[in-house]
Amino acid sequence: MKIVCIILCVALLASGCYNNNKPEDTGALSQRHTLKTKCYDNNKPEDTEPFLQLFKPVQADTFYLESASDDQDVEKAGFKGQTIDASLFNFINDSMTMGYGENGLKRLHACYRFHMSDNVWGLVLRGPSQYTDSSIRIFLFDKKKGTTINNLEVANEFADAGDSYSKGSLLIREKTGWKVIVFTSLCYWEDPADLDDDTCLDSTYVYQISATGFQEIVRMNTDTIKDYQLLRRFSGLSH
Repeated sequence: MKIVCIILCVALLASGCYNNNKPEDTGALSQRHTLKTKCYDNNKPEDTEPFLQLFKPVQADTFYLESASDDQDVEKAGFKGQTIDASLFNFINDSMTMGYGENGLKRLHACYRFHMSDNVWGLVLRGPSQYTDSSIRIFLFDKKKGTTINNLEVANEFADAGDSYSKGSLLIREKTGWKVIVFTSLCYWEDPADLDDDTCLDSTYVYQISATGFQEIVRMNTDTIKDYQLLRRFSGLSH
Protein backbone atom coordinates (compact mmCIF):
# COMPACT_ATOMS: atom_id res chain seq x y z
CA MET A 1 0.00 0.00 0.00
CA LYS A 2 2.87 2.36 0.82
CA ILE A 3 4.42 1.95 -2.63
CA VAL A 4 1.07 2.64 -4.32
CA CYS A 5 0.61 5.83 -2.28
CA ILE A 6 4.10 7.05 -3.18
CA ILE A 7 3.56 6.50 -6.90
CA LEU A 8 0.16 8.21 -6.78
CA CYS A 9 1.59 11.20 -4.89
CA VAL A 10 4.42 11.67 -7.37
CA ALA A 11 2.07 11.21 -10.34
CA LEU A 12 -0.46 13.71 -8.95
CA LEU A 13 2.32 16.19 -8.20
CA ALA A 14 3.64 15.89 -11.73
CA SER A 15 0.13 16.23 -13.17
CA GLY A 16 -0.60 19.31 -11.10
CA CYS A 17 2.62 21.03 -12.08
CA TYR A 18 2.01 20.23 -15.72
CA ASN A 19 -1.40 21.84 -15.65
CA ASN A 20 0.09 25.02 -14.21
CA ASN A 21 2.69 25.34 -16.93
CA LYS A 22 2.06 27.77 -19.75
CA PRO A 23 2.19 26.50 -23.36
CA GLU A 24 5.28 28.56 -24.05
CA ASP A 25 7.03 26.81 -21.13
CA THR A 26 6.46 23.33 -22.51
CA GLY A 27 6.31 23.68 -26.25
CA ALA A 28 9.98 23.06 -26.96
CA LEU A 29 12.35 20.29 -26.08
CA SER A 30 14.74 20.92 -23.22
CA GLN A 31 17.81 22.36 -24.88
CA ARG A 32 20.07 20.58 -22.43
CA HIS A 33 18.94 17.20 -23.70
CA THR A 34 18.50 17.80 -27.42
CA LEU A 35 21.37 16.48 -29.50
CA LYS A 36 22.22 17.14 -33.12
CA THR A 37 22.74 13.76 -34.78
CA LYS A 38 23.74 12.30 -38.10
CA CYS A 39 22.79 9.16 -39.98
CA TYR A 40 25.14 6.29 -40.58
CA ASP A 41 24.51 5.32 -44.20
CA ASN A 42 26.15 1.91 -43.75
CA ASN A 43 23.50 0.82 -41.20
CA LYS A 44 20.52 -0.76 -42.95
CA PRO A 45 17.18 -1.36 -41.17
CA GLU A 46 17.55 -5.15 -41.48
CA ASP A 47 20.92 -4.93 -39.74
CA THR A 48 19.42 -3.40 -36.59
CA GLU A 49 17.60 -6.51 -35.31
CA PRO A 50 20.65 -8.28 -33.82
CA PHE A 51 21.51 -5.03 -32.06
CA LEU A 52 17.98 -4.54 -30.70
CA GLN A 53 17.77 -8.15 -29.49
CA LEU A 54 20.55 -7.43 -27.00
CA PHE A 55 18.02 -5.35 -25.01
CA LYS A 56 15.38 -7.10 -22.89
CA PRO A 57 11.81 -5.81 -23.38
CA VAL A 58 10.28 -3.73 -20.59
CA GLN A 59 7.22 -5.62 -19.38
CA ALA A 60 5.92 -3.43 -16.55
CA ASP A 61 3.89 -0.22 -16.86
CA THR A 62 5.95 1.34 -14.05
CA PHE A 63 9.63 0.55 -14.27
CA TYR A 64 12.29 1.96 -11.99
CA LEU A 65 15.81 2.73 -13.16
CA GLU A 66 18.71 2.80 -10.75
CA SER A 67 22.47 2.53 -10.81
CA ALA A 68 25.35 1.96 -8.41
CA SER A 69 29.08 2.56 -8.32
CA ASP A 70 29.74 -1.10 -7.48
CA ASP A 71 29.42 -3.81 -10.15
CA GLN A 72 27.74 -6.26 -7.77
CA ASP A 73 25.11 -3.70 -6.80
CA VAL A 74 24.49 -2.87 -10.46
CA GLU A 75 23.89 -6.55 -11.19
CA LYS A 76 21.64 -6.86 -8.14
CA ALA A 77 19.57 -3.92 -9.38
CA GLY A 78 19.09 -5.67 -12.72
CA PHE A 79 21.20 -3.38 -14.88
CA LYS A 80 24.27 -5.47 -15.63
CA GLY A 81 23.08 -5.85 -19.22
CA GLN A 82 24.85 -7.49 -22.13
CA THR A 83 28.17 -6.01 -23.17
CA ILE A 84 27.87 -4.48 -26.64
CA ASP A 85 30.58 -5.57 -29.06
CA ALA A 86 32.66 -2.76 -30.51
CA SER A 87 31.48 -3.72 -34.01
CA LEU A 88 28.02 -2.39 -33.03
CA PHE A 89 29.19 0.96 -31.67
CA ASN A 90 28.22 2.69 -34.91
CA PHE A 91 24.56 2.29 -33.92
CA ILE A 92 25.16 4.72 -31.04
CA ASN A 93 25.50 8.34 -32.10
CA ASP A 94 26.50 10.29 -28.99
CA SER A 95 29.86 11.97 -28.55
CA MET A 96 29.61 12.10 -24.74
CA THR A 97 28.95 8.38 -24.35
CA MET A 98 31.53 7.40 -26.95
CA GLY A 99 34.08 9.94 -25.66
CA TYR A 100 35.04 7.87 -22.62
CA GLY A 101 37.67 5.17 -22.69
CA GLU A 102 39.79 6.28 -25.60
CA ASN A 103 42.45 3.77 -24.50
CA GLY A 104 40.30 0.79 -25.32
CA LEU A 105 38.23 0.96 -22.14
CA LYS A 106 34.88 1.69 -23.76
CA ARG A 107 32.24 -0.54 -22.16
CA LEU A 108 28.62 -0.24 -23.20
CA HIS A 109 25.93 -2.55 -21.84
CA ALA A 110 22.52 -3.22 -23.40
CA CYS A 111 19.85 -3.40 -20.70
CA TYR A 112 16.22 -2.87 -21.76
CA ARG A 113 14.06 -1.65 -24.64
CA PHE A 114 10.54 -0.26 -24.97
CA HIS A 115 8.45 0.50 -28.05
CA MET A 116 7.92 4.12 -29.06
CA SER A 117 6.64 3.93 -32.66
CA ASP A 118 6.91 1.79 -35.77
CA ASN A 119 10.43 3.05 -36.38
CA VAL A 120 11.67 4.17 -32.96
CA TRP A 121 12.61 2.19 -29.85
CA GLY A 122 13.61 3.46 -26.43
CA LEU A 123 16.83 1.73 -25.36
CA VAL A 124 18.09 1.65 -21.77
CA LEU A 125 21.86 1.48 -21.97
CA ARG A 126 24.54 1.51 -19.26
CA GLY A 127 27.85 3.18 -20.06
CA PRO A 128 30.93 4.83 -18.55
CA SER A 129 30.71 7.67 -16.07
CA GLN A 130 33.13 9.43 -13.72
CA TYR A 131 34.82 6.27 -12.44
CA THR A 132 32.78 3.19 -13.36
CA ASP A 133 30.11 2.12 -15.84
CA SER A 134 27.38 3.71 -13.74
CA SER A 135 25.67 6.05 -16.22
CA ILE A 136 22.31 4.72 -17.40
CA ARG A 137 20.68 6.52 -20.31
CA ILE A 138 17.55 6.17 -22.39
CA PHE A 139 18.51 6.34 -26.06
CA LEU A 140 15.93 6.84 -28.80
CA PHE A 141 16.89 4.52 -31.65
CA ASP A 142 15.57 5.09 -35.18
CA LYS A 143 15.53 1.81 -37.12
CA LYS A 144 15.29 3.52 -40.51
CA LYS A 145 18.28 5.74 -39.82
CA GLY A 146 20.14 2.91 -38.12
CA THR A 147 21.33 5.08 -35.24
CA THR A 148 20.31 6.77 -32.02
CA ILE A 149 18.81 10.25 -32.41
CA ASN A 150 18.59 11.52 -28.83
CA ASN A 151 19.28 10.44 -25.24
CA LEU A 152 18.76 11.37 -21.60
CA GLU A 153 20.65 10.21 -18.51
CA VAL A 154 18.19 8.67 -16.06
CA ALA A 155 20.40 7.03 -13.41
CA ASN A 156 23.92 7.40 -12.04
CA GLU A 157 25.79 7.19 -8.77
CA PHE A 158 29.30 8.16 -7.75
CA ALA A 159 31.25 9.79 -4.93
CA ASP A 160 34.44 11.82 -4.83
CA ALA A 161 36.31 13.25 -1.83
CA GLY A 162 33.24 13.25 0.37
CA ASP A 163 30.84 14.59 -2.25
CA SER A 164 28.20 12.29 -3.69
CA TYR A 165 25.79 12.31 -6.59
CA SER A 166 22.79 10.05 -7.04
CA LYS A 167 20.19 9.89 -9.78
CA GLY A 168 17.29 7.47 -10.24
CA SER A 169 14.10 7.43 -12.28
CA LEU A 170 10.65 6.02 -12.77
CA LEU A 171 9.71 5.10 -16.33
CA ILE A 172 5.92 5.15 -16.68
CA ARG A 173 3.79 3.85 -19.54
CA GLU A 174 0.68 5.97 -20.14
CA LYS A 175 -2.15 5.72 -22.65
CA THR A 176 -0.57 8.54 -24.65
CA GLY A 177 3.00 7.23 -24.48
CA TRP A 178 5.90 7.19 -22.02
CA LYS A 179 6.94 9.57 -19.25
CA VAL A 180 10.06 9.48 -17.06
CA ILE A 181 10.38 11.07 -13.62
CA VAL A 182 14.03 11.75 -12.74
CA PHE A 183 15.16 12.23 -9.13
CA THR A 184 18.60 13.71 -8.42
CA SER A 185 20.51 14.34 -5.20
CA LEU A 186 23.86 16.12 -4.83
CA CYS A 187 25.44 16.14 -1.35
CA TYR A 188 28.61 17.92 -0.29
CA TRP A 189 30.38 19.35 2.76
CA GLU A 190 30.98 23.07 2.79
CA ASP A 191 33.49 22.54 5.61
CA PRO A 192 35.45 19.27 5.19
CA ALA A 193 36.42 19.48 8.85
CA ASP A 194 32.75 19.25 9.92
CA LEU A 195 31.41 15.97 8.54
CA ASP A 196 28.06 16.49 10.27
CA ASP A 197 27.35 19.68 8.34
CA ASP A 198 26.57 18.41 4.85
CA THR A 199 24.32 20.04 2.29
CA CYS A 200 22.08 18.11 -0.11
CA LEU A 201 20.37 19.55 -3.16
CA ASP A 202 17.44 17.45 -4.34
CA SER A 203 15.58 17.99 -7.60
CA THR A 204 12.89 16.25 -9.58
CA TYR A 205 12.37 16.49 -13.34
CA VAL A 206 9.51 15.08 -15.39
CA TYR A 207 9.93 14.43 -19.11
CA GLN A 208 7.41 13.40 -21.73
CA ILE A 209 9.13 11.03 -24.15
CA SER A 210 8.29 11.30 -27.83
CA ALA A 211 9.73 9.51 -30.84
CA THR A 212 12.14 12.40 -31.36
CA GLY A 213 13.16 13.62 -27.92
CA PHE A 214 12.51 14.39 -24.26
CA GLN A 215 10.24 17.30 -23.38
CA GLU A 216 10.77 18.67 -19.88
CA ILE A 217 7.34 19.45 -18.43
CA VAL A 218 8.12 19.74 -14.71
CA ARG A 219 11.16 20.86 -12.70
CA MET A 220 11.06 21.03 -8.90
CA ASN A 221 13.66 21.71 -6.23
CA THR A 222 12.11 19.54 -3.54
CA ASP A 223 12.81 16.60 -1.28
CA THR A 224 11.06 14.18 -3.61
CA ILE A 225 14.31 12.24 -3.92
CA LYS A 226 13.12 10.64 -0.68
CA ASP A 227 10.12 9.23 -2.53
CA TYR A 228 12.45 7.46 -4.91
CA GLN A 229 14.58 6.16 -2.05
CA LEU A 230 11.45 4.67 -0.49
CA LEU A 231 10.53 3.11 -3.82
CA ARG A 232 13.96 1.56 -4.13
CA ARG A 233 13.80 0.23 -0.57
CA PHE A 234 10.26 -1.08 -0.38
CA SER A 235 9.14 -1.60 -3.96
CA GLY A 236 8.13 -5.04 -5.11
CA LEU A 237 8.38 -3.96 -8.74
CA SER A 238 10.66 -6.17 -10.79
CA HIS A 239 12.56 -5.77 -14.02
